[in-house]
Amino acid sequence: MSPVLIGLLILSAFAALWWLFLALTPSQRGLMRFVYRLIDTPAKLNGGFPEDDVTQPYAGDETTFPLNKWPTVTVIVPGRNEGHILEKTLGSLCAMDYPNFRVIFVDDQSTDNTAEVCRKLQAQFPHLTVIHNKEAPRDGWIGKTWAVHQAESYMNDNSVDYLLFTDSDLEFHPHCLRQMLRLAKHRNTDITSLLPAMYCLTLGEILGLLSGMCIINSRLNLYACNNPKIPRALVAGGFLLVTRSTYHQLGGHAAVRGQVVEDVAFGTRAKALNKRVFTALTHDLYKARMYEGWLDTFRGLKKNAYAGANYNPLFGGVIALFLLLMGVLPFSYAALGIAWAITAPTLLTLATAATGIAACLAQMLYAYQTARFINFPRAAVLLTAPSFLFYQIIFLGSIFDYYVGGNTWAGRRVQKPQALNTAGNVAPQSTP
Repeated sequence: MSPVLIGLLILSAFAALWWLFLALTPSQRGLMRFVYRLIDTPAKLNGGFPEDDVTQPYAGDETTFPLNKWPTVTVIVPGRNEGHILEKTLGSLCAMDYPNFRVIFVDDQSTDNTAEVCRKLQAQFPHLTVIHNKEAPRDGWIGKTWAVHQAESYMNDNSVDYLLFTDSDLEFHPHCLRQMLRLAKHRNTDITSLLPAMYCLTLGEILGLLSGMCIINSRLNLYACNNPKIPRALVAGGFLLVTRSTYHQLGGHAAVRGQVVEDVAFGTRAKALNKRVFTALTHDLYKARMYEGWLDTFRGLKKNAYAGANYNPLFGGVIALFLLLMGVLPFSYAALGIAWAITAPTLLTLATAATGIAACLAQMLYAYQTARFINFPRAAVLLTAPSFLFYQIIFLGSIFDYYVGGNTWAGRRVQKPQALNTAGNVAPQSTP
């Protein structure tokens, strides 16, 4: 009996059981309940956890929520060299159908036509304020958190009820803010977040994001992250709606200034301090083309990938090995098992071929569930193996950059990120 064949059988069986376990868990099968669409009401997202004591009616019409009672919102948008899309993205944000909000755009040392586009938008939208940041991030700060910090004086206005942090490359439906305020008021949350509808125009974007979302979903499933008893959090920097008082109690973005994935760090910190955090995903309230092509996808995901291991070399090594054995190789297990069964048919080789096929099907089932959740083309599951191979390369590149290379993003070198402790804090540093 060949040790290689036995090893192949064990790996195939383990991969099949692993992906089947992920696919059949109640949290995975219940993912679609966290999709929030334009036509939905907040009541759709009720229930699910023992602590879900949502009792107040949702804000819906003039009878239950008159226009003069809508909370005041200040929207903070950092952006760097996004002039080619800013008129469409920032314009859609400013044009949202909400009665009481203002937008502050932080032009973060842009070298393109951003300033010109901002002047045009300001002439069209009087509630838009533009801050031109001229100072590079100080030591210990990441570019985005530093840019948001520049708008801090505008966040201290006691007349503001909510702060919304978003990105400059997103397109919003006119009713997005109104819908999310309804949800926030209904659930009485301290932080309400919304994951975007992602669209891709190249194969590289599909490959990177499909496997990336499969991995994120396995560790930060919304069913778990929305449970108040579980400390993990998944919030989106593209739509982070937080009460003003909560934001300052958490220490603002200064508390996560050294984090590349500052949104997850902020949500983790909030849950550690017993704040109510709730996240949904949308297919139509706002959308994002996360990256533009193969290289941009590689660079963008590489910037964040090692953060998933909290920059821990042992954990990073385990994840890299797991990605290889469970993500990249199942199709190889099936191919080798089938070839072995054809050339030397025995009960053992047939069992190896069967478990290899089962591993592929289970992995594709999990990828299908994830693709359905994020509204990706279902046919993308046929690319599951190359998708995980692409992410494996990205993950190894992220580790290399952290220890040897160095990351650049938006034309600026990113400082080495800091690990996050269990309370969602970075190491103490002086604050300017």
